[in-house]
Amino acid sequence: MPAPETPDWLSSLRSPEIQSPEPSVEAPAPETLTPAFTEDSAAGADSDAIFSSMQMPDWLTALEPGSSAQPSGEPPNEVPPPSPAPTGDSLAPAELPSWVQAMRPVESARPAPAVPSSDSSAMENAGPLAGLENVLPSGDGFRPTSKPKAYSIKLNATSEHQTQAALLDQILAAETAPIPMKSASVIMSQRVLRWLVTALVLFFVGGILLAGTQYFVVPARVPNDQTEMALSTMEKIPAGAPVLVVFDYEPSLSGEMRAVAEPFISRLILLKHPRLTILSSSPTGPALAESLMSGLQSAALPIRGYQLGKQYVDLGYLPGGLAGVLDFAQNPATAMPLGADGSQVWQAAPLQGVTHFSDFASIIILTDSAEAGRVWIEQAGPWRGNASLVIVSSSQAGPMFMPYVASGQVNGLVNGLNDSSKTEQANGQAGLARQYWDAYSVGSLLAAAMITLGGLWSLASGFQARRAVKEES
Repeated sequence: MPAPETPDWLSSLRSPEIQSPEPSVEAPAPETLTPAFTEDSAAGADSDAIFSSMQMPDWLTALEPGSSAQPSGEPPNEVPPPSPAPTGDSLAPAELPSWVQAMRPVESARPAPAVPSSDSSAMENAGPLAGLENVLPSGDGFRPTSKPKAYSIKLNATSEHQTQAALLDQILAAETAPIPMKSASVIMSQRVLRWLVTALVLFFVGGILLAGTQYFVVPARVPNDQTEMALSTMEKIPAGAPVLVVFDYEPSLSGEMRAVAEPFISRLILLKHPRLTILSSSPTGPALAESLMSGLQSAALPIRGYQLGKQYVDLGYLPGGLAGVLDFAQNPATAMPLGADGSQVWQAAPLQGVTHFSDFASIIILTDSAEAGRVWIEQAGPWRGNASLVIVSSSQAGPMFMPYVASGQVNGLVNGLNDSSKTEQANGQAGLARQYWDAYSVGSLLAAAMITLGGLWSLASGFQARRAVKEES
């Protein structure tokens, strides 16, 4: 296949061959280095024969190590210095084709801007660069500026804008201004009203209590209610048996609790003559217990001959709350080894034969708190064995014990003045419950009347306030 012809424009760019000058100083012969790995002679002969039969190009032949001698003064394998670059006379200018010239960018055809000569030593005479030479020249059109014109900062607002701004100020001022509340006319102050209620209560309740009237009928006994269950449980207690009485109420309710507990304890002592053991689970319990036992001598059914240490003992205050109740139920003698006066009460006559909690024939809890009664029921209940459990409580705590009575965990319940009056009817002698009953009934009616009147007054005031608002709107 014939070689392709070279275009004319490419032939004109070809430069004449330049012969590389031969170095004037011969390089020393390279030192012979012993290779780390040697090959067989037969393999070397074959490779030499192969390369000797090949036709090497001129440029590759010139690179062979033995093609030119190296001077003895230079180190081996040093690259010879490059040949001098051809001058401008030896290169002919190339002629570009028309299509290449058409591709030349337009910007290249623009004349280069004139650069001021470095010899010109122009010195600045004014401005911050005064006294400096050869600084950058200022651009065309640069002129010293004058003082800027002063403009007014006053807003050029029209009358409509000013009206809207004034309206906005009024709205914002109305948001922060306090609005006076319209209160209804008060006929009397709250303090006078409170004194009036106090006077009504003292007049009706206190007057009837001091007069000792008996206009209101006490509740009649109902068979098989919680009070009858407590009375029947009392009658099942053996005569002379040990009975534990727990005092767990506060002095603030001692008036009601004494009226409830006194007829029940009096009936128990008169009918069964038990050996009483008094225990208190509140710090004020020992004093309240001594007050009740001393008041039995002047009760409606007077109890005489009951002496401390002979017919009853006082173990004092049981600390620890829930844990103390559980400890006493598990081992009474260990939890309370001494009496309230510090004596050895477990060798006394009222506690003869009592070593466990289940040795008591009955357990009577006097309490004004549903929580305290629940602790004795749940913690001491599993350890009482066949002993009966009776709760004597105030009116506020009694309803919380009804589920325990219905489930059989409590054998009887005496709740407030209502049940205490039934106990007095069973005793056949009126006591504190009957004395308090008229005052209690009048106080309840007075409270209901004041609540009703207060509701009506509030309703009328509400209607009047709504009517006033409608009239204003």
